[in-house]
Amino acid sequence: MVFISILIISLFILFAILIFLFIKYDAKKNNEQEDKLYIKLIVSIIFSLIITAVIIFFTAIVFSSTLITNLFFDFNIRWKIILYISLLVIIYSFLFDDLIVKISQYKLGKNHLFFISISLIRIVIFFGIVHAFSINVQKSIVFSLVFALLLLLNDFYDLKEKEKKKQ
Repeated sequence: MVFISILIISLFILFAILIFLFIKYDAKKNNEQEDKLYIKLIVSIIFSLIITAVIIFFTAIVFSSTLITNLFFDFNIRWKIILYISLLVIIYSFLFDDLIVKISQYKLGKNHLFFISISLIRIVIFFGIVHAFSINVQKSIVFSLVFALLLLLNDFYDLKEKEKKKQ
């Protein structure tokens, strides 16, 4: 629990510093009137809290789905390994998944073949992530199917929301 607390506090401090530096740089770049230091600190703290909360939210979703899968199938995998797997899945989802989805959508269009191919790609990637922690093949397949299913459900939800906005 101490590790998680230190990680959250470190993320918060990192984002606060980066946002503060960005605000200061942007004010100098645009030759705007220099705001008071405490205003910059308050704004950077608020934005860093928001960003940290969003990251914690998504990490909690992935961690809890992994933990529930572990409990449901009685895999007996340590929670630290589940946390590491969850963090890697979050990193993949934020950094690479959108790029892979856009490339697949460009090549295939948005049809059934697109959803099948993107799900298979995700299953292979998640299988590699889980299997990297020396988890056997059957457990890795189950975890990768759960992760791919969650992202596929998210894709269907986004598709339905876009259809509602068009109407």
